[in-house]
Amino acid sequence: MGRCLPRELRIKLYDYVVALRSDGLTYGRIIEEVWRRYGIRISKPHISYWLRGIHNPYNGRRIPSMELLRPSEELAYIIGVVLGDEYAYRKRRVIKGYNDVLVTRNYNP
Repeated sequence: MGRCLPRELRIKLYDYVVALRSDGLTYGRIIEEVWRRYGIRISKPHISYWLRGIHNPYNGRRIPSMELLRPSEELAYIIGVVLGDEYAYRKRRVIKGYNDVLVTRNYNP
């Protein structure tokens, strides 16, 4: 998978790979089944990363699909912070796996 596939397709592939593995298929058979059904060749390391939880298309860094956004208290809080007197800034030192944008209170003495 040299190019980046659309998020919805990656999610379908991920779910299919997890289902095939839970059925007891080997990595080689999973690769063959994905190729047969979708015409996309996935590497063994990529399947391994998905199955071990290292990578997951559900928690990508890009803007998620509208189907994945659901109302929640956390989302309401962030919207309130953004619309209120708070502000967001980028951290100078980014820690891998964490969001590099902080929302913080704007102090006006």
